[in-house]
Amino acid sequence: MFGANASAGDGNGMMNLIVSSSTVIFSDKNGGGGSVSYTTPTMTANTWYHFALTRNSTTEALFLNGTRAGAAQTNALNYTAATTRIGMSYVRSWPGQMTNFRAVVGSFVYDPTLTSITVPNAPLTSIANTKYLMLGASVTTDSSGTNTVTNTGSVTTSTSKPF
Repeated sequence: MFGANASAGDGNGMMNLIVSSSTVIFSDKNGGGGSVSYTTPTMTANTWYHFALTRNSTTEALFLNGTRAGAAQTNALNYTAATTRIGMSYVRSWPGQMTNFRAVVGSFVYDPTLTSITVPNAPLTSIANTKYLMLGASVTTDSSGTNTVTNTGSVTTSTSKPF
């Protein structure tokens, strides 16, 4: 879903979050250092899903549609570079639609020790420490003021949305 593309010259230290199969999502540090894998209920094509990866210090959890995927895990990786790609990683490109992507760094939106969270039923908003907010339209917001959003493929906008 997001990460680095080494063939495009992206550097090491970025976080990657990858849907590996219909039941496995993993995160790792580009260039090595370790990974964390999450087993989810089976995901099917043409269905909207709410993903939330959250981390408090070294406790990390992935939620799918409000339910934690397995136990919270330890992830002590220190990501040292900004992730540059959304919808693509060094493994593959995201094959579906995506909306309401929010990256928050420096605080956590959801407590990784909980077993469930409330899934948003309206577009996301910028909250404390939001570094990137992509809504389901042609407008995106980069609160850092230093990054650029570039379409590097055949990405298009759509009026389809989950709520």
